[in-house]
Amino acid sequence: MSRFHVASVAVPYTHSLRVALSLKDGKLRVLQVVRVAMRAPAAPPSPPAKEQSGFWFEVRDAQGELLYHRPLPHPVIDSIEVFEDPKGGSIRRVPTKRAEVKFDLILPDLPQATEFTVYGAGRDADLRKPSTVLERRSMSSLREGARAQSGRPEPDSK
Repeated sequence: MSRFHVASVAVPYTHSLRVALSLKDGKLRVLQVVRVAMRAPAAPPSPPAKEQSGFWFEVRDAQGELLYHRPLPHPVIDSIEVFEDPKGGSIRRVPTKRAEVKFDLILPDLPQATEFTVYGAGRDADLRKPSTVLERRSMSSLREGARAQSGRPEPDSK
């Protein structure tokens, strides 16, 4: 269980990082990082298990201890529901073209956090297999990216 975000424990940070990501053809890219004055939503009580499938991200410290994690909805939509007749016809599924999917994550800018990792399936065929690393970044590189995009130096996270 995460040591942070439990109601009885003081939360040791005041800012989060809003990370804009793009996923296309199993490749995840960081588009933008912004430091915001807010706290991230509470982490679920149970971290992902070994050999887990699905999508999620983690924040870890220098010793590899899990500080924060959040599950993510499956970011790739492979089909949509279509009504045959707008006045009440049947519904059917229609395959969609693979498009670039963009989404934002909010992760706590914890002082001891050193690594950010996103896990998921690189290909549709791997959706039920154990997830792999889609992106791994140092927290210092994300913080630096936020500083560079803001155009002014930010204080260290406290």
